[in-house]
Amino acid sequence: MNPEAEKEFAKFLVKKKALSLQNYKACLEAQHGLKKWGIVKTLDKVIVEKNFLTEKQIGDLVKEYKGGDEDLLPGYRIIKKLGEGAMGEVYSAIDLNNNDRSVAIKILYPHLGKNKATAKRFLQEARLCIEKLNHRHIVKGYEVGYEAERDFFFYVMELLEGSNLRSVLQEKGVFSEPLALKILLQMSYALEHAYQFNLIHRDIKPDNIMLTKFGDAKLCDLGLARDWEDQDLSLTKTGTVMGTPFYISPEAADGLKLDNRSDIYSLGATIYHTVVGHVPFDGPNAGIVLNRHRNDPLIPPIELRLDISVGFSAIIEMMMAKSPKDRYQTPMQLSEDIKKLQNGYAPEALLKLKESYGIVETIRKPKDPKASGTMEAILASDTEEFGYSKAIETVKVKEELFSVAKSHDKVEEYRLDDQDPSNFDSFIHINPYKKQKPILAPFFTSAEQRILATTKAKSKLLAIGAAMACVILILLLAVIFLVLKIMKIL
Repeated sequence: MNPEAEKEFAKFLVKKKALSLQNYKACLEAQHGLKKWGIVKTLDKVIVEKNFLTEKQIGDLVKEYKGGDEDLLPGYRIIKKLGEGAMGEVYSAIDLNNNDRSVAIKILYPHLGKNKATAKRFLQEARLCIEKLNHRHIVKGYEVGYEAERDFFFYVMELLEGSNLRSVLQEKGVFSEPLALKILLQMSYALEHAYQFNLIHRDIKPDNIMLTKFGDAKLCDLGLARDWEDQDLSLTKTGTVMGTPFYISPEAADGLKLDNRSDIYSLGATIYHTVVGHVPFDGPNAGIVLNRHRNDPLIPPIELRLDISVGFSAIIEMMMAKSPKDRYQTPMQLSEDIKKLQNGYAPEALLKLKESYGIVETIRKPKDPKASGTMEAILASDTEEFGYSKAIETVKVKEELFSVAKSHDKVEEYRLDDQDPSNFDSFIHINPYKKQKPILAPFFTSAEQRILATTKAKSKLLAIGAAMACVILILLLAVIFLVLKIMKIL
């Protein structure tokens, strides 16, 4: 500290009553006396040497005075800890070398960088993200590096005002369809941008999507989650199950090579959670959850959340198809389907899965000259920011939505994008009542729903087996009756 800063620091100490005015004057006299002998010592060192405060006490007070810790990472002042996850701890900080801008710093756990080849790939990937990725729906990375003295890797990124989707979900409850679709579309744009550089995230989940105070969604941790495959990041930390297995794709669970379709699956699982209120597959440990992602049929969101559209439910189902070839093949296909739904057109996912949603009828209507709703219209509306408070209002959902009476009480109509030049438009009508599904679905727990879904085939086999057993028993009794009758006659 320079002399002026030392004076301000001394005032701070006296005001906090950590140092008396008399002792402060004694320290000044000692400083002046040492200078006469050519010895320059800072005020904090003099205070410690005169036993007015311990080295630890003065260190803590210096950090408090500066508003944070400047010792952890050179060039940054750590303000406070924001949280921790499977890969490390996150802090808010001040970037002292860039006009004191506010940043977030992720300090990775030291054991993650022990493999030199893995650490090298991590640095290369993170730097590529910092240099190449520049998108309004991706959290901007500023710096990545290694702090040799304390043996940890760090990643510096923009600090956002807002909350992640998990926090919003816990605080406000399930998301409305318009809000969930807005977030899904913005995340598909983020994945489109990453797709241009052949980058995949590998760890998309509610914790890694931020909702800013303006209501915009931003994808976090691109550049962190790819090249730690030698570590068991997604399963446990200190013996506890982390969140990632609940959103992992089947191919990631099998340890196969991943592409952008794995991110699409994880994003689908994340949106499923926000609209249904629980994860698509749960379990008491990570192994069981992974197996369910591989093998268990997905309960369509519409069977658990009765007020969402069949088009939206179909999009989530297609995103979460077990086989990558049955999903959207690119983020661009996903965003186009979302825009179709928002504009009243039948998304490709619905046309692909239409038979599972009830009786489908195609009708023709004269073109409506007043009808609007082009793909460009939704793109324009998406650029309009809306306040965080307004976004949260759309999250609130009335309790009665889970009443059976609130189930789809009318046929849903979707326009077909058939490019017909005539004066007629094509529409499809979907009647969910014609679909065979459990009417009491909303009243079962997720575990009960899973049991119902996974035992359908077994139930059919058991029913067939029971019927065959009855037939055999009847035949056997008939034979016994005939034998007894013959013996009686004889």
